[in-house]
This record gives sequence, C-alpha cells and structure tokens, in this order.
Amino acid sequence: MRLKYVIFLMLGIILAPGPKAGAEPPEEPHKDIKGVISEMMTTVTGVAAGMSEGIQDGVRKGRELLDGSDGVRSIGQKEDMAALIQGQVLKLENAGQGRYKVTLALRNSNDFPVRIVNLGYDQSVVLLDSEGFAYLRQNPAEQGANITVPARASVRASFTFEGVEGTPSVIRLHDTDFKIP
Repeated sequence: MRLKYVIFLMLGIILAPGPKAGAEPPEEPHKDIKGVISEMMTTVTGVAAGMSEGIQDGVRKGRELLDGSDGVRSIGQKEDMAALIQGQVLKLENAGQGRYKVTLALRNSNDFPVRIVNLGYDQSVVLLDSEGFAYLRQNPAEQGANITVPARASVRASFTFEGVEGTPSVIRLHDTDFKIP
C-alpha cells in the first residue's frame, strides 16, 4: 500500500508544471511541495472514504433486498421494522459493574418469515439510559448479525451492553425504540 502512495506522489511531482522560462525560483520551494502533497493526500483520503462507505451501503442494501429461497423477507430499516415486526422488552438483567443484558420479544404476525439483518453494525442496536446517553454493544459479531422470526411466531433476542453508567430506559433496534419497563 505504501508503494502505491510513493508512486502516486512521484507521478504528481513529475507531472506538476515546472517554472516558466526566465521565472525566478520560489524562495521556499518546500512550501509549494507541501501544499501539493497536502491537497493530493486530502483527495486520496476522500476517495478512499467514499469507496468504503459505498461498499458498506451496497452490502447493506444487498442484504435487505435478498429474500431467501425459503420466502424470508429481509429487513434492516425503521420503516420495515414498524411494518413487519412488533416487539417489547421482556426483561433487563443487571450483571453488575455496568453490564446489562436486555431481552426482547420480537413478534411476526405475517404469513412469511422475517429476517432482521445488519445487526452487526454499531448503530443497529443501541441502549439508551434515562438521561439519553447511548451505549453500543461491545461484541456485536458474537451476538449475531441477523435474527430470523418465523411466520406467525415470536422469538427472544438478547443483547449485552457494557460500561453502562446510567439507568437503562430504551433499547433501539434499527431506529425503533422499545421502552424498558
């Protein structure tokens, strides 16, 4: 990766326009080079960030659009959650030292199974305390990225949070809030 940056840098220096004939050399050429390199790196960083975001968005949308061969409807947005899944908090367990486990009941009243996808992303499952402070799951991959709720059935889904300083009041699943009693 570093080699690519060096090659890119060298091409920029080689292809940069030189001084005009008879022009005085700049007093501090290192400032000109510094500016060119700074602009180049800003552009490269912006392109890389855009590519990364585009790939992540494409993967998310692809997962949401893919319905399984078993007739599963995949959802990963607030609008779909509200239309296809009902939920409530069954219990809140305090394991001590700021660690909480929240268990949700997720109900599917439809004639087809529903798969809640993209739960492995940071903002997909959030715990809010009574003052509105947010806590993310520490190891979302361990807790699973998808939950499938069979047709006309309910499932229990548990999520663990660490470092919680306040009193838990809401668990947010794909921007859908469930009040903790």
